[in-house]
Amino acid sequence: MTDGDREDDHLRDKADCPGSAANGEILSEILAVEREIGAKLDAERHAAQQWLARTRSEIEQAKLSELTALKASAEREKEAAKIAAHDNAAAILQQAAADAERIRRLEDSRLILIVRQYVLFVAGGRAE
Repeated sequence: MTDGDREDDHLRDKADCPGSAANGEILSEILAVEREIGAKLDAERHAAQQWLARTRSEIEQAKLSELTALKASAEREKEAAKIAAHDNAAAILQQAAADAERIRRLEDSRLILIVRQYVLFVAGGRAE
C-alpha cells in the first residue's frame, strides 16, 4: 500500500462520518481528479522518456554519420598526400638525373677542380 492509497483511505474514512455526505462527494471528486492528474503525469513522463530515447538515438546516428564522413575525408586526404609525395619524389629524382647528366658531361679536369674545392670546403679550408 502506497502513501497515496493510505491518504485516500483516510479521506474516505473522514467522508464516511455522519452528516458529511456532501463532503464525501467532494472528497471523492478530489480523489478522482488527483488520480487523473497522476495518470496524466505518468503519461507525460512516459512520453518524455520516449522523446529522450528517440533524441539520443538521432544524436548517436548523427555522430556516427559525421564520424564516417570524417574517416572518408581523412582517407581522401591521405591518398592526396601520397600522390603529392610521389609527385614530389619523382620531381626530385628527375632533377637529380638532370644534375647527374650535366656532371657526367663535364671534362675530367674541370670535375677534379670542382671536387677539390668542395672537399676543401667540407674539411674546413677555403675554396679557391
